[in-house]
Amino acid sequence: MLQRLCSKRKVKNMAVPEKNPTQWTNFESLSVWYANRCQDNLNDLNVIVTFIQKWWRFQRKLKRPIKGVTLIGRIGRFSMGSAKPPAKAFNNDDDVRSIRGIARRLQCNVDPKLQQLFRAHEKLDGTNLGVRCDGAVFGRRIRIYGETYQGVDLEGVVPCDEQVRGIKYDMLDLFTDGFYETSQLMIYGELMCNPNKFDYSQRCMGYKYYCFGAMVTIQMPTEKLCRQMDTVLRRKGLNFHYVVRNNDHAVYRIMLNPAFQRMLDGQGISTSPLLGKGTLRQVCLDLKAMMMTDGFEGVVLTAPIEGTYFKWKTSIEDKSGGFSALSELSQSYSSFVLELAGIDMEFVQCLIEVATPKERSDHTCNQIITSRHFGSSTNFTAEDLDAAYKSALTKFDSLEAYFEREEQWSIIQYLQEEVHMDLSAMTQSDQKIINKAVKSRVMAEYKVWHKFQKSGE
Repeated sequence: MLQRLCSKRKVKNMAVPEKNPTQWTNFESLSVWYANRCQDNLNDLNVIVTFIQKWWRFQRKLKRPIKGVTLIGRIGRFSMGSAKPPAKAFNNDDDVRSIRGIARRLQCNVDPKLQQLFRAHEKLDGTNLGVRCDGAVFGRRIRIYGETYQGVDLEGVVPCDEQVRGIKYDMLDLFTDGFYETSQLMIYGELMCNPNKFDYSQRCMGYKYYCFGAMVTIQMPTEKLCRQMDTVLRRKGLNFHYVVRNNDHAVYRIMLNPAFQRMLDGQGISTSPLLGKGTLRQVCLDLKAMMMTDGFEGVVLTAPIEGTYFKWKTSIEDKSGGFSALSELSQSYSSFVLELAGIDMEFVQCLIEVATPKERSDHTCNQIITSRHFGSSTNFTAEDLDAAYKSALTKFDSLEAYFEREEQWSIIQYLQEEVHMDLSAMTQSDQKIINKAVKSRVMAEYKVWHKFQKSGE
């Protein structure tokens, strides 16, 4: 792909960047997750309906006026008189037990995940930056060698290696036998390169660094060592889970909570603002009014159990499609059916209201790129492509920095690959459209920059 963009000589001279070995991965959208969960419940309800039809056909024991909730309860307990499940209706006893389990879960009408304890902190709109305990600095994808990143002077803004080693010592000081020396810690935070967004300047947050988590890597993780690691992190009160665990190494992700915040405060490192805790349902309902102001990008929701994390963005920032999915569900089914499926409609309404933009043009949002634009149909919209391109720009240094180093072809390749991943572009047709659009945008910026440089000579 790169050979189509530049000459063989330029490809040969391009430096190979050091990749980030412990990249901070994206979190699932809260609204998309719950829309999928609702659909799963409705699918389960359909299984129950099929069961009822078969039971009705074989046994004729039920009265038609019975309420749906009561019916599901009876199936869950199998308290339907002396009748046994129809032998001809199912393949084996496992099918019967599966039906009973589904019915019992739906009968509960309370989603256990919504009752799980979560903690929220503000999702800041800057660029992802990691600082390792040996002093190396990384963007989301590659290592940073310059003194600036995204137009921000890193000196005096990003934590130094001594501060990060202090965090590492506070976190792992209970270990002995050389473990401390062989482990690696990288803290992650938001470099506030957009001071004019969301009143960051007025909040004195512009051009600063706010930590929101960390990655700990241990080498040759035995079962004993991993158990010790779990014990130590729990004693420290940290919110953690495995990202990777194999014979070579294990990577733990540490999420922001008061215990980790105290460690960071002790080293003079600022953190993203904590916003409260409670059940997932209650935290979201409590933050609803704040989210509807559209005065910030959103929140990150983290749970200490199972390593569950969500991002919940305000309407002007949310491009996940969760709004459309939840709206379609609420309009396609009656409240009675949704209640039977155990769907929390107050929670659904909260997510819909937060995601509803002040002005929404469904025609614009749903317009598919057609042959009139790029010569073939694709699975993404022009708006999707624009959003993916803007997101990709935040994962690398500024375009001007690459232009100054005469690496415009490098950044074109990086951005193309990033947009491919973001839009799940698997076909050559989709990739060709993305490549052309990214190259066109970058080269347009390069021409403006080059013209300005020549005018200043």
